[in-house]
Amino acid sequence: MNFDVRKIAELSYLKIDDERLGDFENDMNSLAEMVGGLPESDDEPLIPDNFMKLRPDVNDCCVISRDELLAGAPETCGGCVCVPNAVPIQERNGDSR
Repeated sequence: MNFDVRKIAELSYLKIDDERLGDFENDMNSLAEMVGGLPESDDEPLIPDNFMKLRPDVNDCCVISRDELLAGAPETCGGCVCVPNAVPIQERNGDSR
């Protein structure tokens, strides 16, 4: 798979010097090759001899109810922890909250 790094940089508003384009293309191709080698997701259990095999996400270290976990949160909404916006929300008139 070949990547047009110049086009990707343009679309993402990045400036990449022409002499570095080849390095970025090699890095992108290496990443694509690595991702292509990842296993497909399925429901089979983990096989210890195959580190690329996925395992089920199971909590086996402790049993804490959702209510107990949320009791320590400063604010909750609908059973979830509320956090402040990381990026201000723009209102229609351009003011940010």
